[in-house]
Amino acid sequence: MQLPTCEITVNEVGQLKFRLDNQTDQSWYLFTWQTPFDAWFSEFITIRNQETDQKVIYQGALAKRAMPNVDDYLTLPINSHQATSLDLTQVYSLSEGSYDIHLKPLRLLPLDVDIALPLPSQPEQFVLVHCPSTQIRIR
Repeated sequence: MQLPTCEITVNEVGQLKFRLDNQTDQSWYLFTWQTPFDAWFSEFITIRNQETDQKVIYQGALAKRAMPNVDDYLTLPINSHQATSLDLTQVYSLSEGSYDIHLKPLRLLPLDVDIALPLPSQPEQFVLVHCPSTQIRIR
């Protein structure tokens, strides 16, 4: 099965750009919780200092949520993309140095799934897309 692809880039001042491309022959729903499309309402990125291998602590909000609803899904049509930008320095204390950045897997459902019915709550119900990690050098 061909899946959408994603890319994250970060510049030297901590501006993260995220892009999700659907060049497959089907449309998808993206569950937006714990993704860049959720902004800073959850921890969806792991940042590690390359020199010390220590995890940088997330200092943003952790939203308490009820059950997901239709508004928590983003539609990704065939031959389309979605993109967003975030400032990592709003929720991470990044001093000068080099870091590895890893995004949690994205959770997708084929568009032919009726998300108006009871929504998937078990991880095995989603198709996972793993985004490539990236690196950043803060100066």
